[in-house]
Amino acid sequence: MVSTEETEDITLINFRQLTDKLNLEQNVCTQAWNSYQQIRPKFDLEGDELHWLGCAIFVACRNTTTPTIGQSVLEGNCISLTSLLRHSNLSLMQFFNKIKRWAEMTKMNEEFHKKIETLQSKVAVAFNIFQKYSPIFKEIFNPFTDTDSKQHRNRRQRPPPCTTMQLFDFCWLLFITSKSEDDSYSKDLVMSHHLLHACCDLVFQNAFFDERKDLLNPNFPCLPREWSNPGYIVPEEAPCIISSFYKEDVKDAIYVKKYKFPDIIRGLFEKRILQGNSADFTGLLNPAVFDSNYNALKKRYETHLLNKGDFDERILLAEYRRQKKLKEQASLAEHPDSAHSLEGSRQAPVTPLTGRRFLGPKRISDTNSSIAHNIMSLQNLVANRAPNPSEELCTIFKHCKIDPAESIRNIFSQLQRKYCEKSSQLSDINTTEVNHRALLALKLVYKFLEHILKSERKRNPDISFLMQKDSFFNSLYACSLEIVEYSHNTHNSLREFPWVLSALELTVYDFVKVIEITIRSDDQLPRYIIKHLSWVEEHILETLMWDENSALWRAITQSGEDIPKFEDIALPGYMKYGSTQNDIKPAVNNTSADSPGPSATETFQSPNVNTNSANVISSQVKKNLFPTIKPGQSVLQNSKPTHLMVTDEDATPSPVPDAKPKKGGSLCIIFRKFYNLAGVRMDHLCSKLGITAMDLQCKIWTVFEYSVRYTDLMRNRHLDQLLMCAVYVICKVTGKTYQFTDIMKQYREQPQANSDIYRSVLIKEDATPNRSDLIQFYNKVYVTKIQEFALKFSNQTTNLHLSPLPVVKPLIASPKTEIQKNIFIKPYDSPTKAFNTGRVMHYCFNRSTSEDLRDINNTINTNGKRLLENYDTDLISKRPTNKKVAALIEERKIQTMDTE
Repeated sequence: MVSTEETEDITLINFRQLTDKLNLEQNVCTQAWNSYQQIRPKFDLEGDELHWLGCAIFVACRNTTTPTIGQSVLEGNCISLTSLLRHSNLSLMQFFNKIKRWAEMTKMNEEFHKKIETLQSKVAVAFNIFQKYSPIFKEIFNPFTDTDSKQHRNRRQRPPPCTTMQLFDFCWLLFITSKSEDDSYSKDLVMSHHLLHACCDLVFQNAFFDERKDLLNPNFPCLPREWSNPGYIVPEEAPCIISSFYKEDVKDAIYVKKYKFPDIIRGLFEKRILQGNSADFTGLLNPAVFDSNYNALKKRYETHLLNKGDFDERILLAEYRRQKKLKEQASLAEHPDSAHSLEGSRQAPVTPLTGRRFLGPKRISDTNSSIAHNIMSLQNLVANRAPNPSEELCTIFKHCKIDPAESIRNIFSQLQRKYCEKSSQLSDINTTEVNHRALLALKLVYKFLEHILKSERKRNPDISFLMQKDSFFNSLYACSLEIVEYSHNTHNSLREFPWVLSALELTVYDFVKVIEITIRSDDQLPRYIIKHLSWVEEHILETLMWDENSALWRAITQSGEDIPKFEDIALPGYMKYGSTQNDIKPAVNNTSADSPGPSATETFQSPNVNTNSANVISSQVKKNLFPTIKPGQSVLQNSKPTHLMVTDEDATPSPVPDAKPKKGGSLCIIFRKFYNLAGVRMDHLCSKLGITAMDLQCKIWTVFEYSVRYTDLMRNRHLDQLLMCAVYVICKVTGKTYQFTDIMKQYREQPQANSDIYRSVLIKEDATPNRSDLIQFYNKVYVTKIQEFALKFSNQTTNLHLSPLPVVKPLIASPKTEIQKNIFIKPYDSPTKAFNTGRVMHYCFNRSTSEDLRDINNTINTNGKRLLENYDTDLISKRPTNKKVAALIEERKIQTMDTE
């Protein structure tokens, strides 16, 4: 039971905290508290007492005046109604209900009641007008670009031009400030509507005269037809947009624009609140004055709020962003793959399930995904690069049998011309911008080319074969151009991938070969580029290359063979077998599940090349796997460093089966990537569904592989569609109680998931393609081609050979890193040569003795301190010698947990 005295003490404490937050003067606090003390014993104040305290403070503020230095009077006693509501936990509806009751209880005069009614009317008008403002703005101007994270710039750098989101805020601020200059607009909905259009018209004129084609919607009907044409000359008079928003009564709106509104704007110029051309009110958006104009309007409006105690209409902007964010989150939950193209946002692209090993450690700057940040990152990437070969690249060319420099230059020039021609047809950016992007792409492609060829020469000094492949140079240029276009993305769906390939008249089959090569060529690529290229690669592999007109089908025909099995093209250590009677389970090396990185020469060679490299690798693995070790002997006692690979089930070496000669060539490399992608997604799906049995997973994989190789189900369809069907059909024939809805629910958690994948599946290819949902596809199409094969897995006694699964392993940290002199940390992937010449110490779990570990421990801790068993990042960061260890640990956390 709480006593009355204790209750009063708590109330007084709450009141004082509230007045402190509002920074009220003592006389206002005294008046508000006395009023509250008088009312509380007489009436039952229901609800939160903080609400009633807020009402008492509001009345006290409106009943007191504060003279300023200029002898004017502030009616609101320097308090913002918005701040009062926020700190009192009051909504607007609650406030108006309770303040009216408070006015009745305290017997306020008629004038106060009218002020409350006027304030409520202003709020209603503001809400009504803002609902009209957003669609009006979107009709005039381009979709929003993000401005939440402004780029830091020093004083010498010029301020960047305003974006559409900044313009959205500026136009609304100009409107509410103009409205506050003449109180008659705040009470009249029609007059406010006219004033809003006048403000939009003024902002439109400023953007028009400044030729801000990045701001103005090219489809806005008031723009001249020639607006988007290169070389368009802006006339002396801008179009009037007022009439386009009125079917009737346009005269009043024109009158406000021509006679009332100019007086308000002229007054703001005279008071030096606005800067620009005071004669025709232009120049407001000039980068040199835009920020000062915005800040001056903001200050002017805040003074009005403190003076009048009015509702802060800027809160509608914050509410708009909040609602917009909720809609985007809901859309993202339904369409995760559209995260990089949502209107009004520029979120970092979702990280695909594959390609994460290339991301590297996350930096603070990686959280900023604004267009301005991406453009700056791109410019840093090509800093000090020229749009032609460097001296080092020219030297590489000269070492070829035939110098390819001129041929390559011609290829890039031809591609540039195609790009410029196709860009001019879109008319979304001017010629200057087109040329600028083409120049950036040329700088970037020469940089990538130099890095790739340097790497190629380390593998094979003779790169003449690659220099004869025009498809390599075409694809590399397209990749560079795609990076440039994506970095400058203004949410124009016309330029989204695969527009670049269409503009350059290239195929996805050739383009997909160069993506990983490009990523691996430059370890300085920003994360947003790596994520986007990984998404592009997945998008090609999952659906684009399976289009009926794809060059993939011609490549398969030319190879003279069927689509290869995963087992025939997988590299050693990248397969794991089921536990059926005739299958064995080989050792699995601890590598990433993404496909290994072939050289550019291997990737662009003929599609039907066979290679015995697998045998060489396999024999080398077996040579390192089975050294002569006596019982009790440490592996470290051998003269040569030895690595042991262990299975997941025990700690003993497992034999590796003799590897057959692996098929090679570009076609097999592409299918290796395809199977790796399918394996990662299947593993993720099975994990979410709780399908952990290896034999069940192998059955799903075997059915999926069969559907790809022996049916035409992938033609014009999507990888995920066949994968979900394979999961369902095996669950059905083996008696597992999973429904399609269960599978779809878990599928939606994958970063690439899209509801269209299971809602719109090709059923029958006619003149007009017949499409339906995934269940209808399963019943009408899938079952007819898979049923006979799938039923073989229903009999548990049937001895079937199951296809091996692709290895899916957690991501690991970066390659070998020196943390102290001659002390290295390196993720174990495959048997390799020693780090350095001289004595190398190794420790193998369950094989080496404790003395071996003690020797390593003593070597590292030369100062006598023991190596921390549990590497706590905070502790390590305090030890200078172990900062690299801390960085590696943090990097590993990011790589394994990154789901953006």
